[in-house]
This record gives sequence, structure tokens and C-alpha cells, in this order.
Amino acid sequence: MTLLEQVKQLVKSGKISPNKLRGQNFCIDEKVLEQMVAAGELNKNSCVLEIGPGLGFLTERIQALSGQVITVEVEQNFKKILEIKKAFWPKVDLRFGDVLQFSNQEIANWFKPQPYQIITNLPYGISGIFFRRFLAVTPQPTSITAMIQAEVGERLCAIPGNLSLLGLQAQVYSKPQIVARVEPSSFWPRPAVQSVIVKLTNIHPWLEAKISEKRFWQLAKIGFAAKRKTLANNLAAGLHLDRLTVEQWLKQANLSLLVRAQELSVADWVKLTRYSI
Repeated sequence: MTLLEQVKQLVKSGKISPNKLRGQNFCIDEKVLEQMVAAGELNKNSCVLEIGPGLGFLTERIQALSGQVITVEVEQNFKKILEIKKAFWPKVDLRFGDVLQFSNQEIANWFKPQPYQIITNLPYGISGIFFRRFLAVTPQPTSITAMIQAEVGERLCAIPGNLSLLGLQAQVYSKPQIVARVEPSSFWPRPAVQSVIVKLTNIHPWLEAKISEKRFWQLAKIGFAAKRKTLANNLAAGLHLDRLTVEQWLKQANLSLLVRAQELSVADWVKLTRYSI
């Protein structure tokens, strides 16, 4: 029986109607599931948080290679199917609820004292808040492997010139990379967009001890507030300062007075923050 046939059978038996608003597009491509597991670089000591296990096909592969797996599923209509499968998964702990309602400390305590990583076929609607939360708030996972909308994955990995606030956040706290591209045909129902598997490694807390993290993000959020405007205009307006003051910061940071937020690198933002005090 193919993976598509298995998915359709479970959906029918569970009387499940895939919810497009929640991004319920089930992966029906064995190769893609194997790519996700391979990206996680799992071993018998690995502790994994899987968000949104759905019908459990990725869970099955994760638990076969790792030491401990905790899944968090918000959809109650998957509960019966997952609990039946749980009988064959001694290393899996099923939890039901919205993962964003648990603090990072609560989640870390589930695995304590071991560190954990995240592997997820992430609902597209929560990708922005998900990355902001698990990257910027401590304690953090050691790595994140996620299947997400291609556009979001490209934003995470963008270089200066196309950098967004989300990309800046990803690159300040981790090293993001696109592992593989996934065609719409790998899902059922078929989505209208392409997907990618991304992996974020070297996740760490704020490292610039001499620079205020709060000030850094204050400048960045204001700087990206109006993408078409120059950084000087955005900062002057957002901070209620005269433009000459902001231009002095830019000069000290060796930045053009006409530069836009998306053109700055992480190092540029650090320099700008240093001179904005």
C-alpha cells in the first residue's frame, strides 16, 4: 500500500476532513520523510520534539532512530489514530494542545536534563511566530528541522539585499540552510505553493555582550517598518529623532545614508546599534 493510500485510508476511517486553514497537507512522499529524518542526524541518544505529528508517518520514522520523542498535536481529530499507533512506539510521549501555549522552559523540562531538537512539518500559518519564539527565547532547542513554505525558507536564508526581519532573527540566533526543495505533488491534498526543508543549526542565545539585545531589536523592528523607505527615514520617524542624528550613526557604522534595512548584514546591525547609544 502506498503512502497516499495509507493516508487516505486513515483520513476516511477517522472521518477527518483536511483543514486548509491549518495547513493540513499530508506528506505522501517517502523520500521527503526520509530527507527530514536524515537532516535531523538522529541517534539513540537524540531527544526530539515533533510539532504537529498529524497521522504519525514522520513520527514513526523519528522514533525508530531516536531515544525520546515528544509530540504536540493541536488537532483533537488525530488523537484516536495517534493513540492506536502509540502502542507500537514505546519511546513516544503524545501530548495534545497548542505548542505555542507552552513556555520554552516547560518544553525543556520535558526532556531535562538532556537537550532536545525540533523536527516538524510545520503548519504554514504559524511559521513566523514559531521561529521568533524558539530562536529568540531561552532555553532553545539545539537545532530545528522544519518543512515550511518555500517563501519563508528563502527569507530565513536570505543574504543582505533581500534580508527581512525574520531572516535577521534566524541569522542572529542560528545558522539556517535549505536542505531540500519539495514539490506540491509530495502532498495530499496538493498545496498551491512549493515547500522546502530547512535546518537551523548552532542555535544560541544573544552573543554580543557589549551590545544591548533590546536596543538591537528596537532598531531592527523600526528599520524594517517601511521597506521602501530608507533606514535613516524609518529610524528618525520611529525614534522621534532628527535625521541628522541618525545620519551620524550611519556614518560611524560606515553605512550609506541611503541604505535600506534589507541591505544590512547582521554585522552591520551590530555596528549600528553600537553607535546609536
